[in-house]
Amino acid sequence: MSGLATINQEISQLSKKANDGKLGDNELEMGTFTISNLGMYGVTNFSAVIYPEQSALLAIGGIETRILPAPDSPKG
Repeated sequence: MSGLATINQEISQLSKKANDGKLGDNELEMGTFTISNLGMYGVTNFSAVIYPEQSALLAIGGIETRILPAPDSPKG
């Protein structure tokens, strides 16, 4: 089991490698959570596929502008 300082150091090292585009295959394996963001491409909704061995997935689409009636309006 790693201590908090060790975990912080490992996260900092991995973050730097990710920002530099230098992560190896072994550092991309065995994830437990995936974030899939297609909002930057104008996609507003989609069904993301959870990878084997993953425990959760967050799928993020783009922002939509919607007009909603006020709750107290006769048509609301």
